Amino acid sequence: ARQAPHDVFGALDLLKQGQWRDLPSDLRLVMDRYETSKENLWSSQEVKERWHMAVRDKLIRGEVGNMKKTNTKSLWKVSLNGGIVKLTHGNPKQIGSKSIYPLEAYLTVLSTAVPARWSLLSVEVRVQAKTGESNHQLDTTNRQRYDLHRICAKCMTVEEDRAENEGHLSRPLDCFFQVAHNFS
Repeated sequence: ARQAPHDVFGALDLLKQGQWRDLPSDLRLVMDRYETSKENLWSSQEVKERWHMAVRDKLIRGEVGNMKKTNTKSLWKVSLNGGIVKLTHGNPKQIGSKSIYPLEAYLTVLSTAVPARWSLLSVEVRVQAKTGESNHQLDTTNRQRYDLHRICAKCMTVEEDRAENEGHLSRPLDCFFQVAHNFS
């Protein structure tokens, strides 16, 4: 295997002048910020509990909790498993022992800060051809699934930023639903 070229000029600068002039500006990316954080002192059980509490807090204080307070019908069926939120929409189709939904997404929060932001883990849109129609155009490519994931994550971020700047309740799950529903 070929090795990386030696930095002869960098070594000469260091030996002659005692400093390396061409030091990369993104050297701080090499450092592990976890080592110097307060979370480093927490046990793995405490990290897990705080993560689960952050997700529950996001659900209760966010648009899902607001829908419960105002008796608004949700577009999603929401289920919580640890720190992962599963959103489903539509009537499930049984395939073996598994229920497959037309629209399914998994979300979490990656921070215990308040307010935490949603992070989209995955989104699946499954549509079925109508009677007499061809199914070949409904099968999505990996690129289409990747683009859908990026667009949905971006619309959620934009909605949370807008709500933060304007000072009202953010509705990222509603924006996410609209984008995913239009895609299908």
